[in-house]
Amino acid sequence: MKRYICLIFTVVLMESCLKDEDIKLGSVSYQPVQLNDGWKIDTVSSVNFNMSRFNEIINSVCSENENLFVRSLVIVKKGKLLVEAYPKNPNDRDEPHQVWSVTKSFVSILTGIAIDKNYIKNVNDGVFNYLPEYKKYTSGDFLSITIQQCLTMRSGIDYDNDSAEEEDLLAQVPDELTKYIVERPMKTKPGTEAYYKNSDPQLLVKVIENATNTDLVEFAENNLFKPLEINNYFWSRNKDSTPYGGFGLWLRPRDLAKLGQLMLNKGKWNEFQLVSKSWITEATTYKTTVDSFGYGYFFWIDVDRNRYWCWGHGGQYIFIVPEKQMVIVVTSDQFADVSGTTIEEVTELVDKIVAGVN
Repeated sequence: MKRYICLIFTVVLMESCLKDEDIKLGSVSYQPVQLNDGWKIDTVSSVNFNMSRFNEIINSVCSENENLFVRSLVIVKKGKLLVEAYPKNPNDRDEPHQVWSVTKSFVSILTGIAIDKNYIKNVNDGVFNYLPEYKKYTSGDFLSITIQQCLTMRSGIDYDNDSAEEEDLLAQVPDELTKYIVERPMKTKPGTEAYYKNSDPQLLVKVIENATNTDLVEFAENNLFKPLEINNYFWSRNKDSTPYGGFGLWLRPRDLAKLGQLMLNKGKWNEFQLVSKSWITEATTYKTTVDSFGYGYFFWIDVDRNRYWCWGHGGQYIFIVPEKQMVIVVTSDQFADVSGTTIEEVTELVDKIVAGVN
């Protein structure tokens, strides 16, 4: 189904190009609007931005020659919303957007909260300490997988996001999703090799649910979304009602920036410590390499640039830049045969933004 929807979007885009219709609005407002959603608002000026560079950035985001697939750009500096631009549709400010694997980073934070609240002892615990009812469906090395190995994509489970695996999850799982995961064969020994896959966050969804005796979305609502004043979101589920841990969330760009600011504040939002400082540090410290990029606990790490980010299919990003006290959110269109805003494109854009900050 996902592929058919993406194909429709691709056809619409192609038809628009053939008719010489504008794909983007051409000129957009970038001054944030006060919505009483927990954000303090600031104004872009020469005090906080090189305005010449800033204008180049906005023009590139609105251009149909650069950053073609960008749907939103949100910039936060020192805890204040500085920029929000929606170059394709101003309604993108208020409508939740599918963020795909950015969901994994939220699962990381929820794991940290569960540990902080002593529902889970620590990351070295075995996954099956919290999934005893699933032991009968597997054996051998699978039974030794730890929470940390899942957080760092080193479970060793034989699972391929790039084949028909997602179609299996969405359409072919007859009973329950967790059982389907634990019945998978092993590709490598746990802890020996990191490779990107949705099985690992999916296992942690059930670990958190069993440990807290609470539905994951309810746990997120009470311990993360409500304190962050995030009240317009959607979390998709499998047919057995299990929330998807690898790709289920839909969120607004401004609310994505709240996760970034929470990270920047070392787990604190306003006066509330939602997740421990130690968890934020651990989650965003280099642990391994995945697809040639540094990786922590479901966060991508750029050691050289001293920043880290969340990354979702088709060009959904939250960049956290501690050195400049900045959060940068980019969301994008997603198509079946087009990669959306690539990591190379967004890195160039983020580099320009960071360089333009005074």
